[in-house]
Amino acid sequence: MAKSKIEILKWVKKFFLGLLFLIVGIYLFFIVAFKFSASKVNFSKKAQEAVYAESKEAHKITLIDSGLLSLHQRLKLIKDAKKTIELEFFIFNVDRASRLITKALVQKAKEGVKIRLLIDFSFAVFELRPSYAKLMEEAGIQIKYYNTSAFYSLMSMQHRSHRKLLIVDANLVLTGGRNIGDEYFDLSERYNFLDTDILLEGPLGKTVQSSFDLYWNSDLAKEPKEVSDHISKDEMEKAQSFFQLSTDDHTTLEKIEKIAPENKLESHICNNTIFVSDFPGVGEAHRKVYQTIVDLITHTKSKVIVESPYFVLRQDGYDVFKKMVDGGLQVDVLTNGLYSTDAFYIVAPLWLKMDWIAKIGLKMYVYSGEPLASDPIKWQPTSPRWGIHSKRAVIDGHTTLVGTYNIDPRSANLNSEMMIVCKDNSDLAQQVIESINDRITQSKLLLADKKIKNASALLANATWWQKVLTVLSLPFATSFDFIL
Repeated sequence: MAKSKIEILKWVKKFFLGLLFLIVGIYLFFIVAFKFSASKVNFSKKAQEAVYAESKEAHKITLIDSGLLSLHQRLKLIKDAKKTIELEFFIFNVDRASRLITKALVQKAKEGVKIRLLIDFSFAVFELRPSYAKLMEEAGIQIKYYNTSAFYSLMSMQHRSHRKLLIVDANLVLTGGRNIGDEYFDLSERYNFLDTDILLEGPLGKTVQSSFDLYWNSDLAKEPKEVSDHISKDEMEKAQSFFQLSTDDHTTLEKIEKIAPENKLESHICNNTIFVSDFPGVGEAHRKVYQTIVDLITHTKSKVIVESPYFVLRQDGYDVFKKMVDGGLQVDVLTNGLYSTDAFYIVAPLWLKMDWIAKIGLKMYVYSGEPLASDPIKWQPTSPRWGIHSKRAVIDGHTTLVGTYNIDPRSANLNSEMMIVCKDNSDLAQQVIESINDRITQSKLLLADKKIKNASALLANATWWQKVLTVLSLPFATSFDFIL
C-alpha cells in the first residue's frame, strides 16, 4: 500500500511538473512570437489611406444607446439601401435579431442591391456555419470568413477582427460595440448589454468602405466553401429553419416599429471627424487604433471620461494613464464588476491588481448589473442582468471617441479594431457624458484618491459560481494577460 502511494505521488509530481513546463513553453512561444510579429511592415499607400482619414467636411453623427433603437436603425438602413451594403462583425449569432437582419438582407438582395458580409471565424463565438452561408449566398448575399486559422495555430488564431460595421451606399456608416445577437439589442431574457453605436453620414463613408475592401480582399478572408465543402442534411435542415420568421419575430418587429417613432434620435454636425482602423493581419505593426488613442489623449488638457467593458492593464497601459494623472488630468473610468460582465476571466487581473491600478490616481466605477433605470423604453421580456459593452470616451468635454476598442491588451496588440472620432463638438460630447453618467449612477465606486475605496464592489452580487470560475482563472489570467 505504501509503495502504491509513493507511485501515485511520483505520478502527481510528474504531472504537475509537465503541466508547468507546458505553461512555460506556451508562454515563451507567445513572447517570441509577439516580438517577431512586432517588426515593421510596409503597407501600400492605398492601404494606409483606407485605415485613416481626417475630414473637415460636415458629417452628420447620431448616437444610439438603445439596443432596440439600434436594431430598428439597422433594419431601416438596410431597407433604404439603393446600391450596396457591407457588413462586418466579430459575432453573428443564429437567433431572433440575426434572423430579422438576415431576412431584411435577403429582401434587398432580391431587389438587386450588392451585399457583402464578412464574419470573424473565432471558434469561441462562431455560429454562422457554412450551411447558413450557403443559403445566404443562394439568396444573393456574398459571404467571407475572416482568419480561418486552426485552433492549434497558437499565434495566428489569436488575431481576430473585432470590427463591427454596417455601410450603406458608401455614405452611411453604423459602428460601435454591437455585434449581431439578441443580447446586443435588448432581446435576451438572460443577459443584455448596455452598448453604444454611432451613425455617421458623409464623405468619410467612402474611406470606411475602402477599409472594408481591404479586409474583404485580404489573404485572411476566405469563402465558406474553402472552410467546408461538405454540409450534412441535418445541418441544411437546421439552417433552412433559421430563415423562417416566427410569430415572436413578427411581434418583435411590430413593437420596434411602434417604439421607434416615439423615441427620436438626436443628431449633430461634426466638422472635424476622424476615421481610424487597424490593418488586417497579425502583429503590433498592424495596429493603428491604439496609437491614435494615445495621440489624442496626449493633448488632453483637463479631463477624460472612459467607458469600457473590460479594463486590463499591463505596464505600457499603466504608464499612459499614470502620465495623464501625474500631469494634472482627471481620469474617470466606468467598467464591469464580476456580476455585470460576460467574461469572468477579465475580472481576475483587475481583482489581483486593484492596489497597483489604484496608485495611478484614476477614479473607477463598476456597474451594478441592473437594468438601466433611465432607459425610456420599457421592453418586456427583459433580462435581470445587464453589463457594460460600450467602447467610448470623451476628452475635455468636446472630443468624442466611439468604436470597437476595449481597454485590454487584446485590443491594443492582437485584434483589428476601428473608431470614429468627432472633435470640437461639445453638444455630442455632452450627450455621451450624460449617457455615461446615467450608468455611473447605477455603479459602485471602486478606486479613487490613489486608494481602493470599496474592494467588495468588484465582486458585489456575483454568484458563487462566478467567483469560483474567477479564482480558477487566476493562473491563466496572470500568466497570459497579454492575450486577454
